[in-house]
This record gives sequence, C-alpha cells and structure tokens, in this order.
Amino acid sequence: MSDLEAFLRTHHRVIRTAEALRLGMSRAEIAASVRRGEWVREFRGTYHVLPLSETPLLVRCRAALRYAGAGAAISHLTALSLLAGRTAAPPVVQVSVRRRSVCATPGLEVHWVSGHGPLALVRGVASVSPPAAVVGSWSVLDDRDERRAMLCRAVTDLRVSIDSVHAELQRPIRLRDRKGLEHACWLVTLGCHSPLEMRYYEMVEQAFRLPAGHRQRVIVVTSGRVYRVDVLYEQFRVIVELDGEQHRAGADARQADRLRDAELQAMGFLVLRFTWADVTERPEWVAATVRSALGSREFGRAEVANS
Repeated sequence: MSDLEAFLRTHHRVIRTAEALRLGMSRAEIAASVRRGEWVREFRGTYHVLPLSETPLLVRCRAALRYAGAGAAISHLTALSLLAGRTAAPPVVQVSVRRRSVCATPGLEVHWVSGHGPLALVRGVASVSPPAAVVGSWSVLDDRDERRAMLCRAVTDLRVSIDSVHAELQRPIRLRDRKGLEHACWLVTLGCHSPLEMRYYEMVEQAFRLPAGHRQRVIVVTSGRVYRVDVLYEQFRVIVELDGEQHRAGADARQADRLRDAELQAMGFLVLRFTWADVTERPEWVAATVRSALGSREFGRAEVANS
C-alpha cells in the first residue's frame, strides 16, 4: 500500500494540497487527478478522492473541517442536517471557528465564535450541540416561518428540548431576533408543532379571542386507532385540523384523512379543516367559522357568547 493510499484510508479519503505534496505528489499530478475525475475539489486546496466511502454530506463536512483546521465544528443548518441523518451534500456548508484567520471560500460559510460550548460527535464529525445548531440556524434564516419550521422540526424530529434551547440562550452569544425565538419556544410549549399552528394561535384564536383550545391531544376512537389532533375545544367537542402547505397529497392520504374525520365524527366530534391560505389570508373567516361551530354545540355556549 502506498503512503498516499494509507493516508486516505486514515483520513476518510479527504486530503489537502499541502498533505499531498508532503506525500510526494506534484501540483501537476494533483491537477491531472482532478481533470480525470479521480479527485474532487470540495474547497480551496481541499479534495476528496474517489471512490466515496461515506455519504456526500459526511464527506463534505469532513472536508470543511479539514479546511477550517483545529477547533472548527460543523454548525447552523448543516449541523441540523447532519444530526437528522441526511445524506445529500448542501451547496453551502456552515462551520464555526474560533480563529479569525480562517476565511470563507466558495461553498463554505464561516462563523467566528468566542467558544462553541459543548460539542457533539456525529458519525465521527465534530458538530456544535443540537440546541446550539438551532440557535445558530435561527440567525441565518431570514423568513419567520422558515425559522419556526426549523425549530419545530428540531423539537419533533431531533428531540431537542425547549429547555436546552433556553439554556443555550443564556450563553453570551450574538443572536438576531432573540425575542422572536423566545416567543416561538413558548408557542412550542403550548403545543404548536408547525408554523401554521403558531399562526392559527396568533392570528385566529388570540386575535379574535376564541376560547383556548388544547393542542396535540390524543384521542382513541372506537376502532382502537389513536389520533393526535391539532386543536381540540374539548367542552364543545370541536376539533380544528390545520393542513399546511406541505400537507400530504395523493388519493391514499386523502382517504386516510376522510377515515380519520369519519371516525372522530362518529365519536361525536365536529372536525373543521383549514389550510395555510385560510389562516393567513382569511383569518377573520376562520375565526367566524370556529366561533359559529362552538356556538352551535350544546356544550359551553355561554362561554362563546361571552367571549
């Protein structure tokens, strides 16, 4: 086995120009390997050598850390992708470093930090902790609903606790729209698990002073199936289901929704479904529809009349 192949095996097939030169290769040989497609340039002076032994995301993350040097960690949205087990390589990798001598390069976004806090090791790749990735990602996303969706996915899919996010916020970090993140965390603790559910709470339930609904309640129907509903007005036996922009489509999914609604209705619940457009463009109509439904039920009419 050549010195080059031994090096590649112990460094996940990622190599820098200076390392290749020390192993006896010339710059002309490196350039020829790139032209033949045997070496793939990830970042300036940083390559991965085919064949790949890992997913494109892992290879790109390892290359980013090799470029950034000691003390660097995968961070922000890239860290969340790594933690979620995704495989596709993003167009831009985000790293946090403590040395200002590390400069950004095409495909690499560098964030300077005074300290990472505790790091996580994800499949052998140094990454900031999950709550640090959430807080960092909040700063780099521009759209409020994208930020909220990121937080909700981190909580529901990655099991990042709101308490751990609050703890991360106590660290001396610079954060854009800190109050917005704190408010979104509070909405998650209420049971809002998507940007649409947050919008419904703010733009419909709160804005039009509807009775407070219970969120993410589990209902076991007669067949034994278990359903978790978005909003339940328990004393009125009214359920609000919120179908976001990414709500599942297709005949099978629609049939599952019809079965779900039918079984809940057979238990005496009235099921109302609203879309993203309903809540964001016609909140007054949604509120009037819900209020009318609550008022039509025998339970709790006095509360609706007085609200």
